[in-house]
Amino acid sequence: MTSWVNRYVFFFESGTYQELGFVQHGVFRNVFNAAASVRYVIKFNEANRLCQVFGARLATIAQVDQAWKFGLFECRYGWVAEGFAALPIRLPLRGCMTVMKQSLVHRSYYSTTTAKLDAYCYKETDNCNEEGWHQNKYKCYRFFLDSHVRWEEASRACHVHGGVMGVFNSIEKLDFVRYHVPTLNNSTSRIFVGLRKTGKVWTWSYNNLTPEAELWELGAPPSQGPLGAVTIVTGRLVDVPDSGDHKLPFVCEKNLP
Repeated sequence: MTSWVNRYVFFFESGTYQELGFVQHGVFRNVFNAAASVRYVIKFNEANRLCQVFGARLATIAQVDQAWKFGLFECRYGWVAEGFAALPIRLPLRGCMTVMKQSLVHRSYYSTTTAKLDAYCYKETDNCNEEGWHQNKYKCYRFFLDSHVRWEEASRACHVHGGVMGVFNSIEKLDFVRYHVPTLNNSTSRIFVGLRKTGKVWTWSYNNLTPEAELWELGAPPSQGPLGAVTIVTGRLVDVPDSGDHKLPFVCEKNLP
């Protein structure tokens, strides 16, 4: 999925120009991959101007590293401000020049005068454009970490704010919770998410999908209760009882405006 496709006349360093479509992929921690409709046409000295098309600037490798922790995953080489290329992938992926799980963003060194790649850009504000909401890929999230409520109350609050309780049906999305929550409140240990058990089946309340085993802290819910939460230190799902003794902070999500 991509978004924000626009056509511009782009002037290249060589003095030539071409009308191209430009694409901004999903935003993570204010960082995104910017690419032309023709794969890999941007030299390093042109990369910052490509970012400016989206009101951004060329990201540093530290900013890309942070975005990678929050879920950035692109099988595309892109320039960063230091003058080398970043490839923010996590798992082995055909065509991505890696055969092992990555522990950090892959760096590659190309000629800054001849090599043509994408760009990784950083924007001071994200596309949610609403105080308290944070963009991650194509969704906006709001964390209510000072509130401790029951699951049903959290669900109603999300609807009041025009959203639903957060759906985190991948490792990348759970990593966003794991790394983002401590930046807001480092004493929060668990938060409610939009997951519950009906009968014997666990489903996300928004899309009715069942979470994969790898998303659970112990590979499967240990039958402590019918409500889903995320343990922040591990970034994995746990189940908790539905009782007045189990009130937690929570997270809402909604589509980008």
